[in-house]
Amino acid sequence: IGASLAITIGTPIIVAIVVFPILVAIILFIINSGAYIVPPRIGYGPGPGSISCSQAIADRAKAIVDNLQPGFWGFFNKSPDYPDLFDETLFEQNPDLIGIDTHKVFVNMFWCTWLVVKSYSENGFPVSDDLLFMTNLVNFFRGEGHYIDASTITIQDVCPGMAVFFNVSGSSSPNHVGIVYSVSSDGFTTVESNAPWKTMFYPVDGSGHFQIVGSGSSTIEVSGFGTP
Repeated sequence: IGASLAITIGTPIIVAIVVFPILVAIILFIINSGAYIVPPRIGYGPGPGSISCSQAIADRAKAIVDNLQPGFWGFFNKSPDYPDLFDETLFEQNPDLIGIDTHKVFVNMFWCTWLVVKSYSENGFPVSDDLLFMTNLVNFFRGEGHYIDASTITIQDVCPGMAVFFNVSGSSSPNHVGIVYSVSSDGFTTVESNAPWKTMFYPVDGSGHFQIVGSGSSTIEVSGFGTP
């Protein structure tokens, strides 16, 4: 989960999010694991205002996430592939960052935004590490003409390699991001860093529109997508 949300979405909230949605997500994933893959619609290509995909980005993101280890708050934000992106000393002293406001003090860990920066940049789509804060990353995709509001598309427009932005726990703007790894007629599966899980299935309704996972104040809503 992005640097701008690290304290806001503390462990108690995460526990509330995980208990029900994770169970539902796992069941849905098992049920749909054999579902067919929905191909992207014909006619889209790279460029502003278009929808494009990259299996190479998705595969690299999965390889990074597969190696992630539990770090701060018990989230998967410690990467052996990028050891310089984790503050071992601080982790030993304060693994739950008690008393540290990460809105003001940047703590070195493999934030969710690092997954986009690394998987994109290592596959010919440069994304600067100056864009680690969520607002900056969203604005980058918007500025490139490669941001798509989730309300304007359906599951048929989603494909591997997209960055997917989420509004977590009622936030009015994106505060978490992952990478789309695979897509079926019933939803899409992500790989994610700095979260209590490494992968998650996000379902859609019968019309292909994205559903909110969770309930009450503990929700995950698909906000938008960034494309290669």
